[in-house]
Amino acid sequence: PILSCDNLLEAAAAAGGLPNLEGSSKEIIAVRCAALQVIGNNFNLTNAKVGKLLGLSQRTVFRLRKQTVSPNLVRAVELQLRIRQNSGEGD
Repeated sequence: PILSCDNLLEAAAAAGGLPNLEGSSKEIIAVRCAALQVIGNNFNLTNAKVGKLLGLSQRTVFRLRKQTVSPNLVRAVELQLRIRQNSGEGD
C-alpha cells in the first residue's frame, strides 16, 4: 500500500496547498476527508485507530468519513504520499 502514516498529514496538507491541517476551515476539512479516504483505501482501521493516528476524536473521524470527498483531492494526497516515499521523506 502507498500509505505511510509518518507523513500522511504532511502529504495531505501539501495536496491541499496548506501549511498544515490545523483549524476548521472548509479547505482543511476537505483535505482531512481526503486523507481519511486514502486511509480507507489502503487499510482496514477502526475510527478509534484512525483518530489516534491523525489526532482526531473517534466521533470526528466518523463524521468526516461520511462526507463527500473530491476524487481529485484524494488522488492528490495519494500522489503526494508517493512522492514522499520515493524521495525518502519521512524515513
